[in-house]
Amino acid sequence: MFREDKLDKYHIAEHAFEAERIELSISGGWQDQYSTVFGGFNFIELNDGRNTVTPLRIDTPTLNELEERFILCYTGSTHLGEAIQAGNRGRDPNDPGVVSFAGDIKAIALEMKAHLIRGNLSDFGRMLDETWRLKKKFNPIVTNEAIDRVYDAAIAAGAEGGRLLGTGGGGYFLFFVKPFERFRVAQALRTLGLESESVVFDNRGLQYWAAR
Repeated sequence: MFREDKLDKYHIAEHAFEAERIELSISGGWQDQYSTVFGGFNFIELNDGRNTVTPLRIDTPTLNELEERFILCYTGSTHLGEAIQAGNRGRDPNDPGVVSFAGDIKAIALEMKAHLIRGNLSDFGRMLDETWRLKKKFNPIVTNEAIDRVYDAAIAAGAEGGRLLGTGGGGYFLFFVKPFERFRVAQALRTLGLESESVVFDNRGLQYWAAR
């Protein structure tokens, strides 16, 4: 789309949210739009009308090692975003289980931010595992026997942690692995008929320019 007015990244992310969530009625949250538009490593705080994105200052050696430690693995099935989001929307926000889950996830996010900034990557991987366990406990349909089998195989082969990306029920696993354990984890996944991929970080986010 060609526009004469210039939108900042916040407005672009919000328009993307409106198009996907409101106009097209696709269930989901805010974080994907902000992550894609801003790029890099950020701490995103979502509040009604005052969403903020704070870039994290992470040392280059830490980023290089972090990139080397991540492994992507497609589970062979698509995620169940709509069904899972519908179930989440149907829960009372004041339910003790919902309040507890939200509090735990927020506390983990703050701790993971501190680990990243300080370069404590093993602790970061451990917290990634904890988010996956909390997510399964909060909504059991995010996983199944086949998905658990993939996760257990990766952990047994040396992965320090991991979780399904997105809402769950399928899609991609992101595993956190020490560099010298990558081959073992990839081999364990291959025995299940699954291939693994490396991760390359994008720090630029959305690129746009003026056409004159």
